[in-house]
Amino acid sequence: MIYQRKIRVEDTDLTGVIFFPKLQAIGLECLEFFLNSIQFSVKTMMLQGFVFPIVQVQSNYFFPIEIEDELSIFLSLQKMGNSSVAFEMNFLIENKVVASMSLTHVLVDKISKKSVSIPFHIRELISRLPSSFKEGNEGLSPESEGISKKKSIR
Repeated sequence: MIYQRKIRVEDTDLTGVIFFPKLQAIGLECLEFFLNSIQFSVKTMMLQGFVFPIVQVQSNYFFPIEIEDELSIFLSLQKMGNSSVAFEMNFLIENKVVASMSLTHVLVDKISKKSVSIPFHIRELISRLPSSFKEGNEGLSPESEGISKKKSIR
């Protein structure tokens, strides 16, 4: 799944480069966009007594992301366990990977605060995502683009 987003002043620090927590917020925007597109309501899930907290985040920055950059975010399914789901996001500017992020969520019962198995219908919906960045984007990947941390895209 692809999500488009332009970097705004509010996303950056005084140098005009994206502020670290904002990349995570943009990643969550992308995930929310996907969930809405498959008719998955976080609010309904919460009303039914469940929450889906983030338990792990990993981000890698390869190039600066600056004001007015147009990001394309490719969302894929990294792994689905019994009660957890790991999503992978690759952030691109002009077909070059500038950052990547992995978000792991766990389905938790609000009352017991214990993890619970992800129901089949939710598994089915989430499984609509490609299982890798390469698979969902016709071979685009940091490796296939010849991207290294030493190369500049500007």
